[in-house]
Amino acid sequence: MKTIRLRTTTSTNSVAKEMLRAGEKPPFCVVAGAQTAGRGQYGRSFWSPRGGLYMSIVVPETAFESEIITEVVAQRLVCVIRQYNPDATVKPINDIMLHGKKIAGVLVERVNDTHGNKFFVIGIGINQKQVEPVPTDLADIVGFLNHKVSVEEIVRAIL
Repeated sequence: MKTIRLRTTTSTNSVAKEMLRAGEKPPFCVVAGAQTAGRGQYGRSFWSPRGGLYMSIVVPETAFESEIITEVVAQRLVCVIRQYNPDATVKPINDIMLHGKKIAGVLVERVNDTHGNKFFVIGIGINQKQVEPVPTDLADIVGFLNHKVSVEEIVRAIL
């Protein structure tokens, strides 16, 4: 799968949607080490500091059942994360938790390209390792995987 790597971006989902509308042919993936405007469900912000893994995968809508795609991706993601910490759990429908704190999330968006073809943009954010202080208002809810695994290994496992 074609993978575009960015050091920092606003949002990998936003970049993926722009690429799709500019004619990039799916499937493809956008990976970033930080996001300045990460998003979650219901328009919530997703704090996306350096040291994390933020990625968006663009696939045809026909690749998944639309009603269950978020749950399917969250279940696959927790399986990947359990390779590094077996205590990870899914908090339905799109959060991955570790010891009561959110370490990852999933955001799936439906998008049409310029020809009207339908696609899913599957956004995944993982707080892989802590390299900067957590904002005070997030200290009780944000956690980190903190495993010495490479970003590339996790990307391969997810894909």
